[in-house]
Amino acid sequence: MKLRLNKVLRLLLIGLALACLTVASFFLYRALTSVKYVEEMLPFYSYRQEARVDYRVYFKPNELYQENSLEAGKVYVANFVDYINTFFTYKISGDKAAAFRGDYEVIGVMEALATKDKQSKCLWQREYIFQPKTPFAGKDKEIAIQQVIPIRFSDYYEFAKRVSKEAELAPDEIRLTVKWGVVIEAVTDQGTVKDCLAPTMVIPIGSRAFEIGGELVKEKPGSIKTTRKIPVGIDRKAAINAGAVTATSLLLLILLLVFTTGVKITETPLQREIRQILKKHGDRIAFVDGEIKVADRGLIAVKSMEDLVRIADELSKPLIYKPVASAAQVSEFYVLDNDKAYVFRLLQAENTKLAAARQEPIGQQNITDAAP
Repeated sequence: MKLRLNKVLRLLLIGLALACLTVASFFLYRALTSVKYVEEMLPFYSYRQEARVDYRVYFKPNELYQENSLEAGKVYVANFVDYINTFFTYKISGDKAAAFRGDYEVIGVMEALATKDKQSKCLWQREYIFQPKTPFAGKDKEIAIQQVIPIRFSDYYEFAKRVSKEAELAPDEIRLTVKWGVVIEAVTDQGTVKDCLAPTMVIPIGSRAFEIGGELVKEKPGSIKTTRKIPVGIDRKAAINAGAVTATSLLLLILLLVFTTGVKITETPLQREIRQILKKHGDRIAFVDGEIKVADRGLIAVKSMEDLVRIADELSKPLIYKPVASAAQVSEFYVLDNDKAYVFRLLQAENTKLAAARQEPIGQQNITDAAP
């Protein structure tokens, strides 16, 4: 059995379901055919820098050390140290050939420090140039440079003692910091790399015995990168949502087409006349729900709605209407005046002839003109 719906309402529901199905199908198609991408950083050219400073400490003739030198990583007596031989090695290597150009220099800074409240302040400092800025160049996958520089420790040690004595200062620390500064530029087909590296050596000068510290080995990777979009599949969430809406719309459309039927709703003459009266006199009509009880002797029938309106105008009374629950009931409009009531009845078409043949009901009076 099919559900009977207003024909216009059924067509509207079918159109709405069809529109939802079309839109949802479009988004489902897009979700299934559109590939989702993520961005990934990929290196075009990768390289690695490495700088290393090795050293060996050489002594003046003395009765303590049997050898004339010691390797790195030992404790050295300052009065016996003559000089420190430093061995600097720098290398840069890439995964492709490149044109390298750059320069390096070796500078030193001697400084005297005073420590107070765990904070160090510089009392004096002096700079030295061990190796002026020196260019280098090459073209290959890698390039390397080497440099040997002796540092005359005994000269700096004696200088520090003289300055402290003449200035009458007793700094907490005197140190010599040596820095190998390398600036490199690598030109490739994918771009140009500019980078730098600077290992350091820290030599305590004011101590009677010392260890050498600093950043003697430094390594640094680098690369020229680009962004690439990588497909990772469809947007599953969008596809599931669009699929659910598509299935729901299709099911609703099928239900409307198969299990409903359209019924054309037409007005009866009585319904049409009631609608026209309410449209014309609606602002003057009072609607009631309960029964309107009037004695038969006080009930006066009028022939037309216009007659009832004229009576309401003469009496300055409202029009009263009780809506009917079914077409079988008689629609009546009233004007109440004390113990009298003027009524206009709208009968069904099949009852109209019967009402005309009965004459007037007992206790009622037909009025064709306005109420007296």
